[in-house]
Amino acid sequence: MDVPSRQIQIDLGSAMAPVSTLLAVKAFRSMQLGETLVIQNCNAETRQMILRCFPKSSYELLPEPQAASETREPRRILIRKTGHIGAPR
Repeated sequence: MDVPSRQIQIDLGSAMAPVSTLLAVKAFRSMQLGETLVIQNCNAETRQMILRCFPKSSYELLPEPQAASETREPRRILIRKTGHIGAPR
């Protein structure tokens, strides 16, 4: 039986891109393997900045649910942790 993974959610709201990036990295580092980070209110520039902070081997982008993907610009990204970044603690 599949056990659903835990989701960690952050809402970037009106945070500036550098602050948003730090919030996302901090949340990602605290996650366990298999958990999902849901980032709300994320524009394209911030999305690129966040993803550049993670090695490609440490995450998997999950597809956006159908209803949300019909909007012009994705405002939410889902990232599943598949590996660690930085030195283990």
